[in-house]
Amino acid sequence: MVEAMAAHKPVAISHIPPIVEQCERVGVVAELFDPHDPHDVAEALWRLWTGSEATAPETIAANAAAVAARTWDDVAGDYLALLASLRS
Repeated sequence: MVEAMAAHKPVAISHIPPIVEQCERVGVVAELFDPHDPHDVAEALWRLWTGSEATAPETIAANAAAVAARTWDDVAGDYLALLASLRS
């Protein structure tokens, strides 16, 4: 997902908790689909093909900027915060 967004491509990806959390945390827009429902996968791809919020030029530019702004220090900070929360 991140690599596609950095390459200025719209994204369709599984609607599973880690992906939803990543989209929310980074602030990106993607077409999310139920990975167990072929019809839903097809509909997400159709939305990319025919145009949706995820294919809007301003969304693609914003997604690319958001993933480019995220650093390895940000990722490490997230892991440290998670580990600290597990101690409690």
